[in-house]
Amino acid sequence: MATLATKDRLAQDLSEINGMPAEIVNRASQGYYDDYLTPLLDPKTQLAKDLTQAGFPHLAERVRAGEWDNTKEEAHEWRESEEGREALFAAWDQANPIGPTLGQTGKISRLKKHHTHKV
Repeated sequence: MATLATKDRLAQDLSEINGMPAEIVNRASQGYYDDYLTPLLDPKTQLAKDLTQAGFPHLAERVRAGEWDNTKEEAHEWRESEEGREALFAAWDQANPIGPTLGQTGKISRLKKHHTHKV
C-alpha cells in the first residue's frame, strides 16, 4: 500500500473533522501548508494560526508537535528537484555574498548537470 503524501494525509485528516472549514481543507489538498509546495515561508505556523482561528486550537497543537511534518522521502525528492536545487543554490549565494554568485558565473547550470547526487 502506497503511503499518502503529507499534503494528502493532512487534507484527509482535516476533512474528517466536523465543522472544519472547506477553505482549510482545500488549501491543505493543494499543498498550501506543505513545506515544499507552498509559497509561504512558514506554512506550519500559518496552518496552526488558521486552525486556531477556526476554533481548533487542539489541532494547532498537533501541528506544532510535528504530526503533519513532511517525511524524509519528501525532503529528498524536493532536494533533488529542479526547484529544490535552485533554492539550495540561491541560499548558498545569500550565505556567501563575496564575489559573483553561482548563477552569475554560469556555474549553476554546470553544477545542476553534475551534482544531482545526494546532498
